Amino acid sequence: MIMRTNCSWVACDSRADMQSRLLGQNQTRVLAPLVTEDPNSWGFLQISGNHSAFLPVGYADLGLEPTAVSLDNAVFVGIAELVVGLDLSTGVTLFEYRMPTVFHEFVRIDQHEILLRDEIGFVLLSCSGEELWKFCTDLVADYEQLGNELHVTTFEGKSYQVRVGGPLPEDPFDSSARRLADS
Repeated sequence: MIMRTNCSWVACDSRADMQSRLLGQNQTRVLAPLVTEDPNSWGFLQISGNHSAFLPVGYADLGLEPTAVSLDNAVFVGIAELVVGLDLSTGVTLFEYRMPTVFHEFVRIDQHEILLRDEIGFVLLSCSGEELWKFCTDLVADYEQLGNELHVTTFEGKSYQVRVGGPLPEDPFDSSARRLADS
């Protein structure tokens, strides 16, 4: 059964502000903090549902707030260049995955896979954090998901149609997309 839980971001002015806001949270579990390299911004994810919890976060602010989605007993957090999976029932880290560039969004999630978007493409992970597929190109300007296909447009005006998990498109004028995707 797929169950998504509401996860909302609460920005704080400092680490001390975050700690003081979470100090009085006796009724809801506070998970171990998730802190990236060189944190300069602080806040917490408020996770509601069957496994309500607060997840304190310190991160290097690269322009995008941390984002989270949950599925059954797990929460997946996209923050800076990381995607982290946590078991909500135990608080144990399931995986940490470093994105090719800055994480942008969760495109799709189901019982088996998580499709992610960063600045230059898309990554498909298993729910245990194993990389199954990735497509990297130039900076992504826009995309549309139609079933299992992505229609991607870059800021340079290039367009790609890729099948998630399938072969990568051939671009005789730009071999860097193929090279990055195969690395």
